[in-house]
Amino acid sequence: MGQRNCRGTRLSIDIGRLVEDKVNELAERPALDTWVGLAAVWGRTFALGAAGWARWPDASGEVVRGLAAAFDRIINGSTSPTARALASDLNALDIEDDGSSEWKYMADLIAMLVDALTANDGSSCLGNTLTLHLDGTFNVIATELPGVGGEATSYADALTRVEADPRWARATSFIAAL
Repeated sequence: MGQRNCRGTRLSIDIGRLVEDKVNELAERPALDTWVGLAAVWGRTFALGAAGWARWPDASGEVVRGLAAAFDRIINGSTSPTARALASDLNALDIEDDGSSEWKYMADLIAMLVDALTANDGSSCLGNTLTLHLDGTFNVIATELPGVGGEATSYADALTRVEADPRWARATSFIAAL
């Protein structure tokens, strides 16, 4: 049963259900499709954080190395000791939270890559990655919503307004197309 707004209208924002449905769908297809889906989400998340990579070039280099190691896992089917060490390096990155959406996407991508480089199976990585991406997108949009009359936006109002935002539609359409 999905969430409803104050008018009783069912909201389509049920991240857990979106993630579960996509993980189950991809589990029925060849295993490579899961990794293709992961690579697509990593690429989208990297692009959404573009301005942040320019602000923190040291982190950019580490993350590009992390992406290469994650892609190597797709090719070779397992993680290497070097990749696991790189996951530790990614965890140690110190990028100060400036409140920007770019920072949020950067932090999410780092968490996605650490997960992929620490030997979780493809389905677990996919579930974690999709959750991070959709939660992050929801939070970015909700954070940018202006309050009504200068007041803070309630969670129920944020659900309704995020659901109507074209960025949310793009994010969920992207996930549905994997």
